[in-house]
Parts: sequence; C-alpha cells; structure tokens
Amino acid sequence: MTPKVDTLTSLEPGESDWSRPDNRFLPLRACDLVDTLAADAGYFGLTPESLRAFAAALEHVIDHETGTFERNLADAYSLFNPDRDTLPMREPPLPRPEEYDELCEQLEFVLDKANYEELDDVQIAQAVMQARSRNLTVRVDPNRVEFLRLWVRGRGEVEKRERDWWRPWIWRTSSVPIFKRLVVLARLKNDPFVMLKLFKDIPEAEAEALLPHAEVTMTLWDRIKLWGTGASTLGMTIMKVVVGFAALWKLAMVILVGVGTVGIRSVLGYRNARLSRDWQRTRHLYFQNMGNNASALQLLVATVKQEEFKEALLAYLFALAPFGEFEQSGKTFCEHIEHYIHARYGVDVDFDIADAEQKLVKLGLCPAGAPQDVLPLDEAVDVLHELGQGPGIRMLELQ
Repeated sequence: MTPKVDTLTSLEPGESDWSRPDNRFLPLRACDLVDTLAADAGYFGLTPESLRAFAAALEHVIDHETGTFERNLADAYSLFNPDRDTLPMREPPLPRPEEYDELCEQLEFVLDKANYEELDDVQIAQAVMQARSRNLTVRVDPNRVEFLRLWVRGRGEVEKRERDWWRPWIWRTSSVPIFKRLVVLARLKNDPFVMLKLFKDIPEAEAEALLPHAEVTMTLWDRIKLWGTGASTLGMTIMKVVVGFAALWKLAMVILVGVGTVGIRSVLGYRNARLSRDWQRTRHLYFQNMGNNASALQLLVATVKQEEFKEALLAYLFALAPFGEFEQSGKTFCEHIEHYIHARYGVDVDFDIADAEQKLVKLGLCPAGAPQDVLPLDEAVDVLHELGQGPGIRMLELQ
C-alpha cells in the first residue's frame, strides 16, 4: 500500500512536463454556493426559501456524519501521532505492521474525499529533480525514509521577481506554477510515528524541500565563494613560503599554519553556507505550513465536510431541475454542473459525479442506478430531517 522512496533516486526525469492531476475541488465556500444557487432558484424550478430549506437540512446531516467520522479518525491516528502527549493505553504500545497499512487506507480515503490527487512515484521523482528554484538545492536521503506519499489539490501560478546573476541590476518577472495545497504523508525508518503535513501555495519546483530528511546543500555559487576564499588563503601561504624559503626552520610552521587556516576557513565557510540555506528554506516555508499531524487532519476533515455538502447539493438540484431547452444541448448530467460553475464563477472543475451520485443514494434521495430520479423537494427535506435526528448512516465509512 505504501510506495517506497527508492524511486527518488532511481528514476530519470522525462523530457516533457510531467502529467498534472485533474482538479475536482470546488473553490467555493459552501455558504457562498448556497447564496448563488438561491439567487438562481428559478432555474431549478424552486423558490429561494425552499432551496435554502433543503440546503439547511442537508448541511445538518453532513455535519453529523463528519463529526462521527472525525472522532473515529482521530482515535485511529492517535497511535501514530508524533505530537501525542497522552499515555498509550494498549499493549504493545507500538503499532503493528498491518496497522500502518490500515492507517494509510484511512488517510487515502480522507484525502480522496477532500478532492486531493495522489502523485505517483514518477511524478514525485520528477518533482524532486526539477527543484532548483529560489537558489535552494536540496538533497533527500531515501535510505532514511520508510515510506512517502504526496497529495496535491489545485494548481495555479504566482509572479516571482528575481535578479539575473549576470545582470544583478535588472529585475525579471516570471510565472511560477504552484500547488495550491500539498499534503506530505511519511514515516522515517526506525520511527513508529507517521507524519502528516499540510502546505499551501508551494511552487512545483520546490516540493522536494518539504520531504522528510531533506537536507539543504550548497549551490554552485556557494562552492565558488568557498573555494575562492580558501584559494586566496592558500596563495598567501605559498607567498610566505617563497619569501621565507631561506629560513628552512620556519618552513614547517608556515605550512602548518597555512594549511590549518585553509581547513578551518573551509569548514566554517561550508557550515555558514548550509546555515544560510537552511534559514532561507525556513523563512520561505514559514507562511506556507498550514498544519502538522493532528491539526492537519482536522483541516482535511473540515474540507471533507465542505466538499461532501457542495457535491451532494449540486447533484440533487441539477437532477431535480427542469432544464427545458438547455437539456437539448447534448451535455451530460455532469457537464450541466460544470457549465454552471464555469458560467457563475469562471472556474473549470472536473466534477466528481460518481461520488456525488453515491452520496444521494446513501442519503436516500434517489434509488441506486437512477441518480436523476430524485425525490421531490418536500419529501427530500423530510428524509434529511429524519436522518438528522437518527444515529447516522455512516456515509463516510471506508468500504
């Protein structure tokens, strides 16, 4: 279940751009989507009040379901949480091998529900090999990592201003592709804990800096500066040797002092260069980190709640709507929804219609195999009210 990270060193980058995952995420707050749909209630053959009543009933059920889901998930992750400050209450206290696979399956389910896409081994390797941005060179030691998985959601571009090294007085602006959200799931060797990290707005060429045990190394410019300093010191030492060649008894002392000076300055220069690079990396990522471990898990569950609500709401309303002439356009059920989102918000999404249809079936709003044969609105609201008062239907349970 968990891909090994030896691919980080064994794969060669392709000549073409590596494939990009589809974007299923709806970049809208649930309340904003409800406001827009209510304003277009006539498009669905409803009144704004009746549409909001259905949305409120649906939201109550989704809140109840995700609350139970979050508690179960938090209990499952507590054994693997590196930040845990409570005593383990089981024997043996360390997780068993099969429990790691079970946890990965649960987290994979959460991330899929939050509309993240996993990068495969080839994509991870190529992302690592791209990394040379912001003058950072990072080396990852795959021998120290037990397993590593990356998920991303949403892509975009940001403007980056930098100076060319051959024309430092001129600023150059370029567009940098970014992952709007990136999740790192990793476990180090000989470490029982599983790290879960959530980042935002990460340039694709810098994804490797977020990997576990990533070590900043010196760039070519750092090496030139370091060897330049050492060479100048060695040159001064040779000059002293030539001048004082007549005094042979001083020769050994001069050589020792010169070599020692070169060695010390080289070591200190290398150390300072690495500290400088680590500082740059920390400063850059300070505002990009959104959460770690349990806090990252809570943010992901909050996203799941929003996505579950938005997908179920859109699927039900568009299955209910009398499209009239618009139905003759030849678009599929899914394309109707995507067209509406693009027309109202100017964004393109790959709506996960299969997952949305499963939600309607689990909620009892349509029969299995007939997602567009949904209950009338009044009946649907009554069904949701009954679900909200019951023990729950475990619609977010891993199958």
